Amino acid sequence: MPDHAHILWMGISPDSDQLLAARFLRKQWNALLLPLGHQLQTQAHDRVLRHHECRPDSFEDTVLYIRHNPQRAGLVNEWQHWLYGGAIVPGYPELPIHPACEFWGKFWKIHNREVTRYYSISEPRGPIEAEGSPDT
Repeated sequence: MPDHAHILWMGISPDSDQLLAARFLRKQWNALLLPLGHQLQTQAHDRVLRHHECRPDSFEDTVLYIRHNPQRAGLVNEWQHWLYGGAIVPGYPELPIHPACEFWGKFWKIHNREVTRYYSISEPRGPIEAEGSPDT
């Protein structure tokens, strides 16, 4: 879109502060744009998806809504022709977004693996008992 951007991201940790991350991104992005005589809209529409919006079907619907914006705005005849849309999955910069069915399968596989990895690392573990302790 000529005067704004849509960014949809998903944290792995339930403690991820998406609004704080959005403020950080806006600050850094504006620092790059201001020397060029531009800045982001002052009234950002930052919001965190509700729990039900993070399910795969709802999340994918949100992505499609964003992807169709240039077509609804009359900037392209077909949303697929918008040159500035895409996806970045950390660690997979070359993951193609077309065809969508292949992308979503790979995306959710990567996402679920990262969530599993996060929880396996961050789960509190009990104290390690020394071998030969009196309780054994």
